[in-house]
Parts: sequence; C-alpha cells; structure tokens
Amino acid sequence: MELERKVTIPDPTEIELEYQVFFTGFHSTRMEIIYHALGIGTRDPQRPHDIVGEGNKFEWEVVQGFSTENRPGIQHAQHVAASLARHQRQNHHLKWNDKNGGATDDEMMAGAADAVCSRLEDRPYQGGIHTFDQIRVVIETKNPPHLRPWLTEALNQIQKIPLPDFNQFYLLNGVPNFGLSRATFEAIRERVHETITMLERDHGYKNIRLPR
Repeated sequence: MELERKVTIPDPTEIELEYQVFFTGFHSTRMEIIYHALGIGTRDPQRPHDIVGEGNKFEWEVVQGFSTENRPGIQHAQHVAASLARHQRQNHHLKWNDKNGGATDDEMMAGAADAVCSRLEDRPYQGGIHTFDQIRVVIETKNPPHLRPWLTEALNQIQKIPLPDFNQFYLLNGVPNFGLSRATFEAIRERVHETITMLERDHGYKNIRLPR
C-alpha cells in the first residue's frame, strides 16, 4: 500500500539514513535487552523490536520520514506524521494505545518500557536525552492517569538494568553482544544489512555505511 501523506516528505540524505539505521538498530538492541531482563514482550510476534512486521522502522515509508525529523526547522508532528502513522501499526503500539482495555499486562509493560526507553535516547522532538528523574516528571505531567502506573513501574525496573552506551555501539564493526541471545543479535544484524541493500537497490543510494 502506498503511503498517504498530507505533506511532501523530502528524500533523506545518505548521512541521515546512515544515522537513522544506526539509531534504530541501537534502539532495537536496547529494547531486546530490556525485554529479556524484565521477561516481557514474549508473545509479541514482531521481534526483534521495531524492525520486523508491518510498519517497522526499516520500511522505506517509515525510514524516509524518520530520517529527516532532526533537520533544523522541521516540525516533527507535521513532517513525519505519515511515517509515524504507519509505524504505529506495529503490534506493540496498537496494544499500548488501545483505550478499550484490550491489552494484557505483559503488553502494557512492554509498551511502557518502550516509552521510557525513548526518553533515554537523543530524540530532539522529545527534548533530547532525559535523566531518570526527568522521566518521572514527564510521566506525571505529560501522560494520562491510566498509563502512569505502567510507566512508573517500567521506569523503576529499567533503572536496575545495565544498558549499553549509544556512543559505544557500532553495529557493523565488532559490537559486543550485550547479553542478547545469538539468534536475536544476528536477526538485528541481518535486518540492518537487508535495509542497506534495499536503500541501495530500490532507492538509488550508493554509499550507505554505518558509523565506524
């Protein structure tokens, strides 16, 4: 299905794509560490996190918008609205955003962990990297009451987990496994390679590389 958008999303540059693929691979890895440590997300059919299934962040329709969201002057909500809408078709987003109580406790914890983790990362549209104390303020001031207990519990649990440093994460250059199962680790690496191939083969990019 062709992506519908109200605004024209410019094609990202190679540098923007490189960073987004790298960032997504890192986020997927960190979320898989969290899922494993907390024993959650076990029934989510779209694992590794964010990079498989409809609306995953490595689809062109999604990576195209997300790669350009950090350009100066870009309004996140307007510029990546279509890409975000497609990404929110992912199972973990559908369950977290279900206002009819259709999600299990496990699915709510998985969604809460993802929301907390996003605040630990350098996402300018959310105000950049947050400390744990800053995240507690966000939970209490920017989330509806029914989600706050899940977010607070996820935050409390995530604080206990040793998480990899973004600046030490190099997906294609001997990155340590950080305790993931070999199958999960290799699945993430394979999806990164598949994405680079797709960008070069289908969209004309010639020199996609990840940071060394």
